[in-house]
Amino acid sequence: MTPGTSETASPCRLALIGDHPWARAVVEAVQRRGGCLCVCAGPASLTTWAVRWAPQVIVSDDAAFVLSQPEVDLVILADAWPFRAQLLLQAVQLDRSVLVVHPADRNLEVYYVVQLALEERRFPVWPIMPHRFFEGLMQLRSSLRHLGEANDWQLEVSIPVTGHGQTTVFANECSDPSEYSQPHPFWWWADWLRLLGGEVAEVYAVGERPSLDSPHTPLTVTGRWERGGHFVWRLAPGLGEGFRLQTPTGSITWRGATIHPGTYHCQFQLANRCTSYESSGRSVWDVYADWLLRGTAGVGQPPRWSDAVAAAELVHAVEDSLRTRKAVSLLHQEYTESSVFKSQAATIGCGTVWLILVLAMISPLVPQALYLIPVLLAVCLALFVAGWLALRR
Repeated sequence: MTPGTSETASPCRLALIGDHPWARAVVEAVQRRGGCLCVCAGPASLTTWAVRWAPQVIVSDDAAFVLSQPEVDLVILADAWPFRAQLLLQAVQLDRSVLVVHPADRNLEVYYVVQLALEERRFPVWPIMPHRFFEGLMQLRSSLRHLGEANDWQLEVSIPVTGHGQTTVFANECSDPSEYSQPHPFWWWADWLRLLGGEVAEVYAVGERPSLDSPHTPLTVTGRWERGGHFVWRLAPGLGEGFRLQTPTGSITWRGATIHPGTYHCQFQLANRCTSYESSGRSVWDVYADWLLRGTAGVGQPPRWSDAVAAAELVHAVEDSLRTRKAVSLLHQEYTESSVFKSQAATIGCGTVWLILVLAMISPLVPQALYLIPVLLAVCLALFVAGWLALRR
């Protein structure tokens, strides 16, 4: 199956590596719907929890043993940084179907390596992005259709951060996420921003640190979307969670939970009509399990690996802006095997042209240099043909 299609796998037998609360919540929801946790690896607390939920589970201290189990349909990678990325690369080498906690790593190259592997070998890797199944977000996207295109949007967002990152980050009743290693909250809101207005064209970030290595670091991000519209994003202690979206035709005011499950209040105003509603939404984990097991339609936009890549690129652009104190543009080029070959071919071609010019300039002094020009052209042509044949194959 090709990642990014509307189809999903139907995993019944699960493997779990790591003790992230998101992974526990997914396993619990899947098991309530008939799935089975077959094997797991992690700390002692994970073993106690796994035996309680699945008495038949095989417990191991070796993550490689878990990855090698052929009877497992889906491997959930939930270890801490940096082990999460190492396990992901190992699973990709084995062509295993993977569900990995987002973000997988701070290093952007890890995302590109996995994306190239998916493009070449066509097996599924999904990031755990629970906010995509948050009912509040789905209702919000439905309301946005009445406001028209995003070329005139003005968005102002405020998000509170604490010493442990976001105050509530998809916690379940079994674990406290504040005890687990957390990345900066902007990792999740980067994808939320894309879902709201499309791909981001430019960002300018201001913060106390040149990177997002601390979850409680205050951050202000301004920018614009490719389709138009501007946004101001503030993450700092003491702020009230919510946003206001203003357009020439109407506005949306949101107070309360934005991407994580919780109570929220939304007021939608269009011309002289004003509508408000309040809800807390159903559990994202139940919706997540339904999507994994049955591919349930109408649950928003399921996460794909390309979404994790785009979020990582946006976070990387924000960090570049923090370091350089300049606005950073995002190009959103495809990082596939075909696009990489085209860029490499263009680089080799430009290098060959410059080398031919150098040989032509020194030919009055060394006439034999002219004989190298047809050799260079033949070598370049052979490389291009070989690359083209490899892509066709």
